[in-house]
Amino acid sequence: MKRTWMFRLSLGLLLCLSLFAYVSTPWGTQTEALAAQTSASATFELILNDTSFGFFDECSGIGSSSEIVKSEIVGSDGQLTKKDPGKITYRNITLSRPISGASSVWSWRNLIEEGAPDLAKRDGTISLSQGAGVDLAIWEVVQAWPVSVTNEGSREVVVIAVQSSSRIM
Repeated sequence: MKRTWMFRLSLGLLLCLSLFAYVSTPWGTQTEALAAQTSASATFELILNDTSFGFFDECSGIGSSSEIVKSEIVGSDGQLTKKDPGKITYRNITLSRPISGASSVWSWRNLIEEGAPDLAKRDGTISLSQGAGVDLAIWEVVQAWPVSVTNEGSREVVVIAVQSSSRIM
């Protein structure tokens, strides 16, 4: 009797927490909520010019935006504002991981500090993997270079600028 009561309480609590996680997500779909929950165990690998710069447990900023070009059009039903896409801007990408013995991103950043930005610009990919190397997504980055490499507490944070980025898988 006591075990049944504990089991039902645990199951009810789990159901409530799952429902709360689903309802409180900003995306509103169960699939995206599950993807967000699994991202905690996922890793991002930065590969540039066929060289791995290691694995990161956080990645943000991949994307682009367009300026809005407005033009006024006078038609039969009055004046309208037409909106068209303008200049595209690609966001800086931030990767972070626990500090390790790897110094490849620091060496890459040194190229910028030593005045060799053309040597620092590299093409490659950022892949999101989970478990045994199963790729969930891959982004291509073009002319990536390190804006900054810092230690924040026990974490290494790398910010990279890109000429362009696109999701290829």
